Amino acid sequence: MKLKALLVLPWAGILVNSWLGVAIGLILYAGARAFAPEEERGLSRTFGAAWEEYRRSVKIAWL
Repeated sequence: MKLKALLVLPWAGILVNSWLGVAIGLILYAGARAFAPEEERGLSRTFGAAWEEYRRSVKIAWL
């Protein structure tokens, strides 16, 4: 979950007119999407049915 907090960086890059911020944001997004399935499996093992119920109630799962 801490990785998702870093998604703020591209907006900082856009505010100062830097393409580096956009590039970092795209890399972080790709990384978050790549590691999300493993994280979700771990959450499912840890929290069981409560996690599955929560997951069904969330509109945008990766956000």
